[in-house]
Amino acid sequence: MKDSIIFTTTIWIYAITIVVHILLLQLDDARNYIGIMMAIPLLVVLLYQAVIKKRKVEYTFAIRKPTFYPTVLAILLPIFLGVGLQLYFYFLYGEYFLFTTYHELMSLLLIGITISTLSALLEEIVWRGNYYEYLRRKYSFIKTALMIASIWSIWHLPIAFFYQSYTHQFMGIVIYLLLLFTISIILTYIREKGDSVIPAAILHGMLNVFYLHDLTQGTIAVEILDMTKWVVFVVTCIVLFMLVELRATKVRVI
Repeated sequence: MKDSIIFTTTIWIYAITIVVHILLLQLDDARNYIGIMMAIPLLVVLLYQAVIKKRKVEYTFAIRKPTFYPTVLAILLPIFLGVGLQLYFYFLYGEYFLFTTYHELMSLLLIGITISTLSALLEEIVWRGNYYEYLRRKYSFIKTALMIASIWSIWHLPIAFFYQSYTHQFMGIVIYLLLLFTISIILTYIREKGDSVIPAAILHGMLNVFYLHDLTQGTIAVEILDMTKWVVFVVTCIVLFMLVELRATKVRVI
C-alpha cells in the first residue's frame, strides 16, 4: 500500500509538472517562473494523499527539532563548496562563480538561510519528509536514498531539457542528472542523521544559492560547469564521509 501511495503520488507530480512547464514555455521569460515547481509536490501530496486517500500526512513531513552537527554541516558545506569553486574558476579562468564583493557574499548567505531554505522546505517535506517516512519503514537507508534520488533527479529533467543552454545537450542532461542524483543522496543522508527534514531543507536551500547556479560572469560551457560541480561535490562528500566514519570509529574504540 505504501509503495502504491508513493508510485501514484509520483505519477501525479510528474504529470502536473510537465503540464506547468508546457504552460510556462509559452511565456518569454519562462525561466523566471520555474521556482513555482517547488510547490507542486506538496500540492499533490495534500490533494491526493490527504484529500483523496484521507491520510494524515502532517506527521510524515518530519518538521521537528534536528540534531546539532548535521544542521551545522548543512550550513557550512555549501559555503565551502561555493567558495572553493569561486577560487578554482578565478585562478584557472579569471572568472567569478559566486560573488565579486564581500557584500555580495553576505547577501548570498542571508538569502540562503532564509528565502532559499524556506522555498526548499516546500520540496523537502515531500521528498525527504513524506517519501522518506513511507519508504524508510520498509527499506534500508541505501535503498530509500537511491529511490528518492531517482525520482527527484528525473523530476528535474524538464529543466535540463528546456532551460539549460547546453552545447552538447545529451551529455549536458546526463551530467545534470548525475549531479542532482548525487546531491539527493547527501540530502537524504543529512535528513537521516539529523532525524528531521530541517537540515535537508537548509542544505538544499544553501546549495541552490552557493552551488547550483551559473557563473556570475563567464564563457564556460554549462556542461563543463556542471561536470566540475559534480566531481567537486563527489570528492568533497567522500572525504567528509571518511572523516565522519573515522571520528565515529575513534569514539567507539575509546
